[in-house]
Amino acid sequence: MSWTFGSALRARWGLDPNLRYLNHGTVGAPPLAVLEEQWRIQREIERQPARFLLRDLAPNGMPSGVRNVPHLREAVARVAAFLGARGEDMAFVDNATTGIYGLLRSIPLEPGDGLLVADQGYGGVNNGARYAARERGLALQTWTMPTDDPRPERLLDAFRAGLKPNTRLAVVDQIHSGTGLVLAVDAFAAICREHDVLLIVDAAHVPGCIEVDVPALGADFWVGNLHKWAWSPRSSAVLWCTPPRQRDIHPAVISWGLDQGFAEEYDLLGTRDPSPHLTAPFALALLAEAGDVMGHNRDLARAGAEHVAVHVGGALLGEPSQWASMVPVLLPAELAANPEEARLLKDCLLFEHHIEAQVTWLPQGACLRVAAQIYNELEDYEALADALRTRL
Repeated sequence: MSWTFGSALRARWGLDPNLRYLNHGTVGAPPLAVLEEQWRIQREIERQPARFLLRDLAPNGMPSGVRNVPHLREAVARVAAFLGARGEDMAFVDNATTGIYGLLRSIPLEPGDGLLVADQGYGGVNNGARYAARERGLALQTWTMPTDDPRPERLLDAFRAGLKPNTRLAVVDQIHSGTGLVLAVDAFAAICREHDVLLIVDAAHVPGCIEVDVPALGADFWVGNLHKWAWSPRSSAVLWCTPPRQRDIHPAVISWGLDQGFAEEYDLLGTRDPSPHLTAPFALALLAEAGDVMGHNRDLARAGAEHVAVHVGGALLGEPSQWASMVPVLLPAELAANPEEARLLKDCLLFEHHIEAQVTWLPQGACLRVAAQIYNELEDYEALADALRTRL
């Protein structure tokens, strides 16, 4: 039976009961049941740590244990099925930034080849692109996201205009971090194929936020976090690679699996805690048990964003087809007229009003990314609007 959504569910999370948490997407928040499953796995590891980590965890050339399928391969196969993919084409990474940086470092490119990123792309990924370009002699290129009017066709036109004759690799968000807008990455992938450009999809927010069939997108590489909307413990993400490209890529950290194959390279990267990855299937099962979480979050985020926009004089960005569990509201200049004031506004909401909400700065002004999870309800967004109005 599906859960009854609303504030009563906060007891299933470890969140501060005095805090209105409206920023689930930033670093995620696993339910307590997921954390308990992680602790169970950690206790199992500690019963025979050397056997678990060196024999039964990964197909990495160590002496085999009694398991026919290594723990990581079993877990990633279940996650891959949730994402419409095959387990053999997917591997766990610590987070989307780490996964993407490994790609930027290892995808075969020549000095002078162009690497294209969005001007409003995620800062950590863009920094990785900047460093990879500097170290490899690549030409770092930028396309300008029209965040003043980010309708799908305008985004595609802007991306197409950013391609240069020497562009060989591009990174595109599937859900834009700054605004929460969903981008039509299958259309971006089609443009890339027309221009012989490889495409990395930064899908940090996608698993558990929107339905996705990863191979059907037509991208070459796809990386998504499980610890944001898919309820897994921090930190856990998956990297998918189309089969023809797998022999070319390597993880950001090189370890025992070097040159032994895609799964072998990614599955054992030295001693680390694998429990977030191994807990991911349990988290996905809990997500399914809860009911239509994605649909509920989409509807509540829209209702909350509309309420805030009406009561503070803001404007919703994008179109309904681009909204999922996060909806962007462009705030009036009276609330924040520059990046520093936007940062202070975010701090004010937390420290003065006990509301955690994401405020970012776009070229057009301060953007409130209204997020919803099943422990939220409309009253939370009414309180958010009231808090913002005290600043007008």
